Amino acid sequence: MREGRTMQKPRLDCLTTLRFFAAAQVVVFHCGGKALEGSPWWVQGMFQNGYQAVIFFFVLSGFILTYSYCQEGNDSELRTSNKDFWIARMARIYPMYALALLISVVPYIYSTFVAHITPMPRFIGGILCVPLLLQAWIPKIAWEWNIPAWSLSVEAFFYALFPLVVRKLFRNTTPKAFIAMAGIFVLATGVFLLSVSQSGGNEAAVSETKYKFFAFCPVWHLPAFLFGMAFGRLFMIERSRILGDKIFVLVSSFLVAIFALHEKVSPIFLSAAVLTPLFGILIFSAANCGGIIQKLLSHSWLIFLGEVSYGIYILHIPLAFWCSRIWERALGHSPESNKAYFFIYFAAMLLFCCLTFVLFEVPARRALTGYLKTALKGKERSPV
Repeated sequence: MREGRTMQKPRLDCLTTLRFFAAAQVVVFHCGGKALEGSPWWVQGMFQNGYQAVIFFFVLSGFILTYSYCQEGNDSELRTSNKDFWIARMARIYPMYALALLISVVPYIYSTFVAHITPMPRFIGGILCVPLLLQAWIPKIAWEWNIPAWSLSVEAFFYALFPLVVRKLFRNTTPKAFIAMAGIFVLATGVFLLSVSQSGGNEAAVSETKYKFFAFCPVWHLPAFLFGMAFGRLFMIERSRILGDKIFVLVSSFLVAIFALHEKVSPIFLSAAVLTPLFGILIFSAANCGGIIQKLLSHSWLIFLGEVSYGIYILHIPLAFWCSRIWERALGHSPESNKAYFFIYFAAMLLFCCLTFVLFEVPARRALTGYLKTALKGKERSPV
C-alpha cells in the first residue's frame, strides 16, 4: 500500500469550529424566534439565514472530502477505494441520522394519525424514502419526518458522485480551470434559482411544490459542492498566503454584515451565486489562518463542539418537540409564551448532543464501519 494512502493529513481545526457556528445558526433560525423578539433588528437579521448556513455545509463538505481523500501529488486519485470511501461516509452520517428518525417517529406518527397534519400519501412517502436518503428528490416529501434530514439526502448524492468527479474531472482539468468551471456553474445556477424564486406562482400548491423542487433537489446544490472541491484541491496544491488571516476577517465581516442587514439588502447577496464563492474563500482562508485567529478557533472546547455539530444539526428539531412537551407537562403552559425557554432548550439540547456524541455517535461509527467492511468482504469472497 502506498504511503500516501496511510498517512494522516494535518487536522483543519479552524474548519471544525466553523461547523459549530453554522449549526448553531440553523438551530436559532428554526427554534429561536421567540427568544429573538425585541432584539435589535441586526440581531434578528443575523439569525434569519439558516438556509444559507446549509450552503456553507455543502461547500465545506466538498472542501474537506477533497482534502481528506485525494492523494498528495496526484489529486486525481483517492487515498482509498470507492467502496471504503462510501463505507466511511455511511458510517459517518447514518447512525445519528437513524437516531434522529427514531426520536422523531412518535411525533411523525402523531401528526398523521392523530393531529391529521401530515396527509397519508406524504406519510407513506416519508416512511419509504427518508430512511433511504431519497427525500430531497421528491419535492412533496422533502421535509418529511425530520426537516434537516433533507440536506443529508443531498449529501448522499454528493458522496455517490465524489469518486467519479475526482478521477474524471480532476484528471482532465487543472486546479484553476476546475475552479473557473465550478465558479461559472455556481453563478449560472445561482442566478437561475434566484430568478425562479422571484417569479412566484399562481396556485399555492403549485408554488409550494415548485419552491421545494428548486430549494431541495440535490442537482441544484451540486455547484456548491463542486466549488468546495475546487478550493480543496487548490488548498492541497498551493496554500496561497493571500488567502489567510486578513481575508478571513474581511470575508467574515462582510458575511456578518449582509446577514445582519438581511431584508435591507438585495436578495442577490443572500443567494447561492454570491454566498457560495464567499463561503469558499472563508473556508480556504480559515484553513490557512495562523496566529491569534488560529488560536481562537482551535480552542479545544470549540473543536469538540464542532465535532458534535452534526448531532446538533440533525437532532435539534426532534429534541425541540420533546423539550416543548416536557415543558408543557411540567409547567402547564406552552413554552411559546416564555422567552427564556429557548435558552433552556438550547443548553439541554447541547448537553444531550455532547453526551450522544461520546456515548453513541463515535462508537456506532466505528461499529458500523467494521460491520460493513466485514459484510462486504464476505460477499466478495462468496461464490456466485
